[in-house]
Amino acid sequence: MIDLEVLLLNIETILKANINNEIDLINASKADTITLGYISDNAYCMQSLDDSVFNYDPIIFYGLTGNEVLNNGPQNIQTLTFDIMVIAADDTDGKNMTIKMLRYQEVLKRVIEKNWHKGVNSNRINLKGLMPISVVGLNDSNEHRVIGVQITTSIA
Repeated sequence: MIDLEVLLLNIETILKANINNEIDLINASKADTITLGYISDNAYCMQSLDDSVFNYDPIIFYGLTGNEVLNNGPQNIQTLTFDIMVIAADDTDGKNMTIKMLRYQEVLKRVIEKNWHKGVNSNRINLKGLMPISVVGLNDSNEHRVIGVQITTSIA
């Protein structure tokens, strides 16, 4: 079996090493007034939100959301599911904020697609986008938007 703690920390390492470069690429390719902000190395939160990340905008929330083991004779197959989300304060009008969040989702997809094999594991992944949602009251009364990706992989 794989060490899930190490796997989660590897996901954070990949994100920190690549996400702001990918944000630069998206901002440059769109060349409009909707600009994605960088994500601080201190704005990552694994499995549960804590107060320290609320000083940052946006933040990354990530964690293991599924862990299933299938006994296949002498070999077990473990299927793991991870969610990675960007949480950002809603600082624009509705349409522009929706576009901004869709761009953050694209950044997450690109970073995972390009770098998953470099430190997490070399197994194939299924990557899908999570539906965007709005939330109020994470740490104040301001509205925040949340969007992300879900990664599923199987390990023998």
